Amino acid sequence: MQDARSRDEVVAALFRKASDAADWAVPPERRAEELIKHALNTAVPHSLVRSSTPAGPANNVLAGRNDPVREGVVAGTAQSEADDIPPRFTLQAAVPTVRPTPVQPVRKDKSAAFVTKDRYPRKWLLFFFSLLCLHLSFTAAANAQTYGETSVREWEEKQRKKAEKEELDEIERLSPEVEKLAIEGVLEEVESMVETLRYSRVLGEEAKKAWIDRLTARKVTVLSAKANAQLNKGEIERARATIQKAETDFHALGEDQKREFGTASASLAESQYRYFIAVSNEIKKNLRRKNFQQAERMYHKTLLIFDATSFADRIRAEHAQKALAAVGNKLRNAQIKQTLLKAKRAESKGDIRIARLLYETAARDGRSPEAARNLKRLEEMRLNPGLNLGLSIVVPGLGQLNSRRILPAAGFFFGTALALGGGMVLAISAENRYDQYQAATNPEKAASLYDGINTRWNMGLVLFGTAAALYIWNLIDVYVSSVNYNRENF
Repeated sequence: MQDARSRDEVVAALFRKASDAADWAVPPERRAEELIKHALNTAVPHSLVRSSTPAGPANNVLAGRNDPVREGVVAGTAQSEADDIPPRFTLQAAVPTVRPTPVQPVRKDKSAAFVTKDRYPRKWLLFFFSLLCLHLSFTAAANAQTYGETSVREWEEKQRKKAEKEELDEIERLSPEVEKLAIEGVLEEVESMVETLRYSRVLGEEAKKAWIDRLTARKVTVLSAKANAQLNKGEIERARATIQKAETDFHALGEDQKREFGTASASLAESQYRYFIAVSNEIKKNLRRKNFQQAERMYHKTLLIFDATSFADRIRAEHAQKALAAVGNKLRNAQIKQTLLKAKRAESKGDIRIARLLYETAARDGRSPEAARNLKRLEEMRLNPGLNLGLSIVVPGLGQLNSRRILPAAGFFFGTALALGGGMVLAISAENRYDQYQAATNPEKAASLYDGINTRWNMGLVLFGTAAALYIWNLIDVYVSSVNYNRENF
């Protein structure tokens, strides 16, 4: 009886677990079936379960049917247990007084996951199985990488050897042609070979650079010879374009290559020097033709080109600079002479301002002593309005004479003198007649004298007024004319 009671307690506990699992587990049906099966197979005798459970697929599972292991283990004890069990003992009769204790529902939150974690030992098995798979996959990947790296190195080594062999074959094939072009190649063939070498996928960078440098040096030599031929024909602009191409190719070489290919350097320096000599001669021709504007334009353009030119030879550069300096001196001297002629022509026409500006231009930098003297002379021609006014106050027309205005000076002088002299003569004549008038005893003669006195006095007053007007006009004219002269010419 004690064994039966303990068996009943075990069965009740298992049913409580089954009920809990059915409520909260995932999946609930499978977990409940497994717990019931375990309860029946462990706590209740196999013969009792088999005799009290009706037939059916689900009851076969619950009763342990179709389980060969279980049936083999229980078969040996079935007969001994059959005597102690009532004939129609059912599952409900075996546990009539057992009531499952109520289980508080577990909230579906973080605590629920913690509570149900131990009910699934298979999760731990899956976790460790996953770790094992990861370990095996990493090991396989490392082995594959090692094998792959070995294979890649072998492939790269094979490709390198193949590329070296192809490069050697290409060098052996192109070497005679390149050597021939570097010695006697024409411009078009050399340029074509340079492009072929530059875009070759077989040759290495060192081989490319060595051959391209040699062909570039040959190209510089050919271009320099072409520029010299153009200069001999007088085609200065075309020669300049050709020299620029040669300079571009020459400066693409390194310093070591420039020293190595001395022929190219010498050819380029010679063509550069000859270009500047040709331009200097052309400027001299324009000076002889008195085409000063064209000569000056060419000279300034040549100076800009000279400053932008990087000479291949320093000695040639110095010679070209000296030639340009000599041409520049000739050009400036010719320009000074032309300016002096223009200034003198303007001065002769009375355009002092233009003459003064031209003299200043010619006398700049102290290159023309004559222009400096003429400029000083023109500066002395500047009028002093105050001085001229004082002179005209003393003598009418004298200020105008000092301003080199001869006709106005004569007009004011003689006009004022004549008016003043005429008035004085009439005044003296009127005074004499007045004395006669006082001494006259004949009334008719006295009346005639009186009329003559009045006439002379009136005419004398008119002349005195004219003289005063001329004198004032003389003063205004000398001051205003002096100021206007300075403003117009200085």
